[in-house]
Amino acid sequence: CRGTVKSTPGFDEIKQMESYVYLETAVEAGSIIEYTVDLFTNVGTAILMHRDQAVLQGDLDRIRQLEKENGLFEYEGSSSGIMKSPSVLNIHGTHNVFTSNRSDLY
Repeated sequence: CRGTVKSTPGFDEIKQMESYVYLETAVEAGSIIEYTVDLFTNVGTAILMHRDQAVLQGDLDRIRQLEKENGLFEYEGSSSGIMKSPSVLNIHGTHNVFTSNRSDLY
């Protein structure tokens, strides 16, 4: 076990991104997180979409930075609130297809 989640500041930040469409996750305060080793142990999937490639890339880069800094979660019992870990969020590429009722994305 890697740790018990105290809060999810990285998820909160992702949900405020300009290209944010959807975040699929079951992780919340109190969840016990283990290292991601395959599709079944990942902690979530973010769907991003934007007309402007630069906006999309900037948001994706920020998510990757959050992963490297382990800024997605704060953990209980950690003196700094943050524990180091490998990348834990899978981001779908630009070729995946999905539907959305957000007319501002078309």
